[in-house]
Amino acid sequence: MRTTVGGGDVAVRVTALILPQRLPVEARRTLDTTGTPLGLILSWYGLRRHIQGAVRRVRGTEVDEAGNAVEYVLRAVLDISPGISVGIVDESLYQDFLHKYLRPPSPAPRNTARPLGHLVTRKEEK
Repeated sequence: MRTTVGGGDVAVRVTALILPQRLPVEARRTLDTTGTPLGLILSWYGLRRHIQGAVRRVRGTEVDEAGNAVEYVLRAVLDISPGISVGIVDESLYQDFLHKYLRPPSPAPRNTARPLGHLVTRKEEK
């Protein structure tokens, strides 16, 4: 998957193993005859993605076959309604994408406001 901004940076690589016999006939036909992405097709059937185990942060340098540095990897099971498992996906989240687009939150700004007492005027009593 690539971003739609910034020159189409690679964000995530997804490898899917699908059990076609568990897919609805129309989903199989769409996969076989069009370039429609798997995730979009499965979303029409109530796609649910269940991460298996922990998301693993890569220690050291791990690169894919295109030379992109991987930061996180995970595996997930794909289900469609009503709870039919149709496949698994392995996902790699890329270091360049994460560092470019996902920045840690900035620290909260310090409160430099003065008390408002100097703005309050009191009506003098007679």
